[in-house]
Amino acid sequence: MSNHTLGDSLFVELADGRRLHYRSRGTGTPTVVFESGMGFSGSYWGLVQPAIAQVTTAVTYDRAGSGMSDWDDEARSLDRIADDLGQLLDSLEGPFILVGHSWGGPIVRTFTSRKSHDVAGLILVDQSDERDPEYFTKSRPSKPNAVQRVTRLAMHTVGLRLASMRLLKNMPADCMREVIWGDLARSGLRVGNAEFDHFIPDLRTLLAKPDAFSGIEVTLISGTKLSRMEKSFRPGLIQAHQETAAACESGKWVEAAASGHYPPITEPDLVIREILSLVDTIRG
Repeated sequence: MSNHTLGDSLFVELADGRRLHYRSRGTGTPTVVFESGMGFSGSYWGLVQPAIAQVTTAVTYDRAGSGMSDWDDEARSLDRIADDLGQLLDSLEGPFILVGHSWGGPIVRTFTSRKSHDVAGLILVDQSDERDPEYFTKSRPSKPNAVQRVTRLAMHTVGLRLASMRLLKNMPADCMREVIWGDLARSGLRVGNAEFDHFIPDLRTLLAKPDAFSGIEVTLISGTKLSRMEKSFRPGLIQAHQETAAACESGKWVEAAASGHYPPITEPDLVIREILSLVDTIRG
C-alpha cells in the first residue's frame, strides 16, 4: 500500500508502448479523473483529490513527459493527448467525471466530444477558453518564439520556485515537492513547450466546432480575483467562461472570488464542493 497522498502508483501501457503513470484512491463510482494544466503532473491536485477519494474513486495522472510518465515523441496536440486519456480510462470503471484545470479543460472537452466513453460530468476550472478573443489577437503569437522560451525557462527557476513555495504552502509535502522540483523544473518546461506549440491552433479548432455536451452536466469555475498582472485580460476570460456555460445544455457557472488562475490551490474547498455536488447528482 502506498503512503503517497494521492494513493497507489500505477501504470497503464499505451498502444505504442509508452507508459502513463497514475495514482488512485477511494472506491465506487462515478470515477473522478483529474487533468492538470499545461506542463503540470497529477501532483498538482494534492489539495483536492484526497477529499474526493473519501467519497468515490479519484484518479490523478501524469501526462506524457510529466511526473513518471514516458515522453512522447509525437506532436502533443489536443487529439494526441485525448488519445492517451482514452487509453487510461479504458483501464478504469465508469461513469466518469473529468476535472480539467487551465489547458486541462480543452483536453477533457476534446475527449468528451468523441463520445467514446461514459463521461457523465465535466468540471472546468478556470479553463483556457476559445470564446475569449484575446487568444487570437495579433499581439499573441501562435507559437512561442526563442525569447519567450528563454523567458519561460527563467520563470521555471529560483524565482518561480520561491513564489510557488508560498502559494503551495498548504499542499501535502510529497505533492509540493513533486510540483516544485518536477513540474517547475526543466522537465515541466519541456512538457509545457511541447503542448504550447499547439495551443492556438487547437483553440481555433474548438472554436469552429462548439459542443453543447448534450446529456452531460458541465460546471465552469472562474477565478474572479483581479491581480495587477491579470486585470487587463481576466474579465474577458471570465465572460468567455460564462458564455461557454450558457452554451452547454446543462451548464453552470461558479465564481471563485478569492482566486485568480489557481482555484485548486487557493480555493480547494470550493472545487471539492462542486465535484462532490456533481457526484451526488450523477448518483441520483
